[in-house]
Amino acid sequence: MLAMGARIIGIELAKDIVHTFLATSFSNDDRHVKRIEKLMAEEN
Repeated sequence: MLAMGARIIGIELAKDIVHTFLATSFSNDDRHVKRIEKLMAEEN
């Protein structure tokens, strides 16, 4: 999930943030995996 404030972040900075977010690989750290599991449990 990625959230940005429209009144704070300009369009070019937003594009850079999204690009970096999508280009960064998942770290598989235990704390991140647990968060993903919690989100998936809420979806079900």
